[in-house]
Order: sequence, then structure tokens, then C-alpha cells
Amino acid sequence: MKKLLLIGSLLLLSGNVVFSGEDFESLIKKADLYQSKREDRENVRKAIELYKEALQKNSESYEANWKLARAYFNFGDLLPEDREDSPIIKSKIGEEGMRYGKRAIEINPDGIEGNFFYALNIGLYCHSIGHNLSVFRAIREGVRVLYVKHLKRVLDEDPGYLFGSPLVAYGRYFHRVPYPNHLKKAERYLKEAIKLYPENLRARRYLGEVYIDMKKVELAEEQFQFVISQPGIPQMRAEDKKEREIAKRHLKALKRRLKLSSYPEEN
Repeated sequence: MKKLLLIGSLLLLSGNVVFSGEDFESLIKKADLYQSKREDRENVRKAIELYKEALQKNSESYEANWKLARAYFNFGDLLPEDREDSPIIKSKIGEEGMRYGKRAIEINPDGIEGNFFYALNIGLYCHSIGHNLSVFRAIREGVRVLYVKHLKRVLDEDPGYLFGSPLVAYGRYFHRVPYPNHLKKAERYLKEAIKLYPENLRARRYLGEVYIDMKKVELAEEQFQFVISQPGIPQMRAEDKKEREIAKRHLKALKRRLKLSSYPEEN
């Protein structure tokens, strides 16, 4: 079954498009609808096919290119974490998403959407192969610099874009890359995102993971408990479902290994 899913995901990257005969605007509108229903990952696949068809009708469309970059990121991001082939598939999906993000930037260098989803696909491409290896891969291939460059462009223009997602991404970046004081920087950006959008469950889950590494166990538990108990952001239903699942695993691991209930007060 897993092998079939791998084949299906890789076929999506082949570029084959079945033409429906609809006009550009209709294709984009229909693809957007599938994209909005991405709780079922199959809908993201359908959105990608429709965006590609729209791109065949207008290859210079900034909208079609950045939305393809977004859809590829979502398709990889929503892949179940417990699959053995997940790192390989995510890396390939991220690489394909980078292609459309880069094209969007070529068409509109200042576009927030193109810059943002280009950066996110770089992260998907790099961070899907394991923490330490991903850092070395990013440095070796020079994409770390590109990630920061394009993410910073979005941060400078609109840090609250997509419910504070640029701040969340930058906070995650500092958590994953071992710079001096990187945990403090990660905490700062994630807390800024939460200040703007308290219901951003991904920001809170990431912050909980930062607190684990900072040995602030009670603060970590607080963030994970928030994630599993709060409704989140309606437009991020698919992502929030994933965040709750991960937060539950974190809480179970913390309670099993560290016996949270017996922890003393933080200084």
C-alpha cells in the first residue's frame, strides 16, 4: 500500500495534465475550491492538476505559479509523518514546489505569495531528510541563504501574512539551525506570531518544541495543551488537525518520560 502511495505521489510530479477545456479563470476558481478543502489530501492533488492546466493557458500568470507552489507545499506538508517514505516524497515535492515559486518570483519579484511559498518549499526540500543532514544539505546547496532572503522579504513587507506564518517559519528556522542563542530567537519570533494570532496552533506547537529544548517542561506542556483543546483557525483546519495529532504525541511522551505532574515550579 505504501509503495502505491509513493508511486501516486511521484506521478503527480511528472507534469502530465488532462485538459478539461475550461477557461483560465474557471480553472483557477475550481482549483481554489479544492485547495480550500485540503483536509482530504486528494483534493490538493486535484488542485495541482487544475492549476497546471490553467498554467498551460497562461504560462506568465503569477497567480497560477504561486498557487501551484502553495499547493505543492500543502501536498508535502500534509503527508502523514509516520510513513517510512515520507522524507523522500517530501523532498521531491518541495523541489517541484520550488520550481513554481521561483517562476512566480521571476514574474513578480515583489509578490509576497511567490516569495513566501518559494521559501516554504525550500524548507520542505531540506528539512524532510532529518535534522542534522538537512542543515548540511541546505548549506552545501546554498538554499539556506535563499530561504532566509525570500522569507525576510515577506517578513519586512507583511509579518502577519497568512495568520503570522512568516514569523512562524522564521521561528522554526532558528529552532532548527544551531546559531548562537538560536532557541531564544526561535522563541521570540514564535511568540510574536502568537501575539498577532493566538489561535495559530502551529506556532504554539513549534513553541512547545522550543521549550522542550530549553528544558522548560511546564511551558511546553501548556502550549501542547492549548493546541489539543482550542479550535484553531477555520482556514487552517487541515493543518490544525495535524498539529493536534503531533501535540498529543508530545504530551504522551512527556508524561511517560518526565512525569509532568511531579515537576516543580519554573524559576
